[in-house]
Amino acid sequence: MCGIAGIISTHPQTATSLWRMLKRMHHRGPDEGGLWGEGIGLMSCPDEFSPASLPAKSRVWLGNRRLRILDLSPAGRQPMSNEDGSLWVVFNGEVVNFLSLRQALQAKGHRFRSRTDTEVLLHAYEEWGERFVERLRGMFALALWDGRSGRDEGRLLLARDPLGIKPLYLWVDRGQGSKESKGDEIAFTLLFASEIRALLASGLVTPHLSDAGLWSYLCFGSVQEPFTILEGVRALPPGTLLVATLTPDELQITYRPYARLQPSVEGKEGWADKPATLKALRDLLVETIREWLVSDVPLGIFLSGGIDSASVLSLARKALGDKAPLHTFTIAFREEAFNEAPWARQVAQKFGAEHKEVLVTPEEVLACLPEALRAMDQPTMDGINTYFVSAALKKSGLTVALSGLGGDEVFAGYSTFQSVPRLWRWQKWRSVPLVPKGAEVLASLLPVPPDTKAKLRSWLKGESYLPDDLAVPCSAYLFARALFAPEAVRELFPASDGLDLSLWHERVAEVWAEAEGFEELGKVSVLELRHYLLNTLLRDT
Repeated sequence: MCGIAGIISTHPQTATSLWRMLKRMHHRGPDEGGLWGEGIGLMSCPDEFSPASLPAKSRVWLGNRRLRILDLSPAGRQPMSNEDGSLWVVFNGEVVNFLSLRQALQAKGHRFRSRTDTEVLLHAYEEWGERFVERLRGMFALALWDGRSGRDEGRLLLARDPLGIKPLYLWVDRGQGSKESKGDEIAFTLLFASEIRALLASGLVTPHLSDAGLWSYLCFGSVQEPFTILEGVRALPPGTLLVATLTPDELQITYRPYARLQPSVEGKEGWADKPATLKALRDLLVETIREWLVSDVPLGIFLSGGIDSASVLSLARKALGDKAPLHTFTIAFREEAFNEAPWARQVAQKFGAEHKEVLVTPEEVLACLPEALRAMDQPTMDGINTYFVSAALKKSGLTVALSGLGGDEVFAGYSTFQSVPRLWRWQKWRSVPLVPKGAEVLASLLPVPPDTKAKLRSWLKGESYLPDDLAVPCSAYLFARALFAPEAVRELFPASDGLDLSLWHERVAEVWAEAEGFEELGKVSVLELRHYLLNTLLRDT
């Protein structure tokens, strides 16, 4: 991973705030750093760099902390510009179809100086304008400055991949008395960064806890986008392009969604030729894995002992052939009840991978717990696991790893694919007299944990996390994924009554509108991708 950050403002700023943000994200890009200022130019950003030696001010600053994965030479350094220096980009992630995009751009006369996917972004924007983001496949958060209009005007483009794999957080100074807005707006200053802690480190953001963010954390065990745990800081939605137009007098910010989940097979008719459909799916998976395996540093596959990661290894072997080297690793435990290493070992042997096991002991977990907590950018109920997986990856000598994350959301691996449609069918009976009361009695007898019973009783009584117009279609899923029922949250956080949750309500409405085009299981898949995967699993990784 890398870290990106930047400032665009109607009032010229020194490099100090940007340098602080980059220093706070050193762990994201330990290999090198760089920053660029409009009218000032490009400079490296070593650890000992002092912004006090650069008193000059600029209205636009871009910065990057880089973890080298593609093109390890100096040609891959960021911020990166086009040939005449009118475009500059900083980028976190990987565009897996960059080779095919590069070939298409070369055919149109574009020339390249590096082997990076970063440079492809610059030429793609030159060729296709703002819609270049629609051609990108992969995981990314990027910032691109277009200064071709002249020194006093220009545009900053911020974009995030369609699933929100890579994070990008925003802070906007709108002036005193201005409210946070989801739509287009006029502002004085915009800050962006890969981490909330980096925005705090800038010295420009006041550290106030977000009541709305805290409420959503208590409800679901992770802060729900677009909220963050910090008041005034929000996440750029997945599949969204932000355009900040800077003139001598103002900064105009617009938001433009560019990607939407859509069904590729309409209903059961699409399965008329099942063998052909399955072959097309398998070919697509093999090609996707082949693209993700492109790397100039050691890359491996994390085996959990489950179906998803084993499938990734199987597809990787098919993509690379029988003789290509493959590296796998897994976490092992002394306790047999938790240890899936034997299954992972068998899978690695089956596909001829060079396999490593990293033993994690209770003593090691306790010793590393403070550091694991410090590594979290926001509170989460599940992030400790990911910390130790990542530490095991580093210990095994690998820089990048593929995993089976996302498989359950796409291929219906969660119990929610059964429970949520069942709740949808039940909810029409909640308005029938005596049915909810009888169902409450039945729920109390079910062989499920007490917290599940509490949530089910709350749902049967008509409690909701949402306004009435959204509650009917979405409440069943939210209750299935909730940490605490609404009344429990009110007991834990009495101040939650009267909170302005409109930004989250609007986001939920957008997700449901996206899901409505799918059949029943497809709806659950969209909700899982846009809720649990985005707000918990991807953030933890």
